[in-house]
Amino acid sequence: MRPFALLLALCATPALAQSALPTGPWTGTIEWANAAPVALTGDIEECTEGLKIRLGSEDGAYGTEEVLRVEDATAEGAAFQFGLENTRRGYRLTCTAARQGDGLFAGRCQTADGTWARLRLEPPAVAMIGCSE
Repeated sequence: MRPFALLLALCATPALAQSALPTGPWTGTIEWANAAPVALTGDIEECTEGLKIRLGSEDGAYGTEEVLRVEDATAEGAAFQFGLENTRRGYRLTCTAARQGDGLFAGRCQTADGTWARLRLEPPAVAMIGCSE
């Protein structure tokens, strides 16, 4: 497992998951108002129990080394929702992202009090097959 990775199991059938979200390495950013973007890296894998997302920042601010399963995570069509944790400041974010016309995924991550950040994610050019577990 990658350090500081957030692992989420998405509730989706493998057929839906494969058609909805490309599997393999993803990159992106989370950007708060008046702050520099924080780079995110990770991957989405299709495993027997569904989709798994690992996503975190190199500096360790986002993500966790623990396996975290989120019951309410969803993947539908060209959009998905997942949880992300700021491990340094101790708050949780609910993130949503939808496929844009250029193939990237964009959306926002929001705290419980409504503060939000922009989220941009780039899927892999070629989808991978399989699961690392």
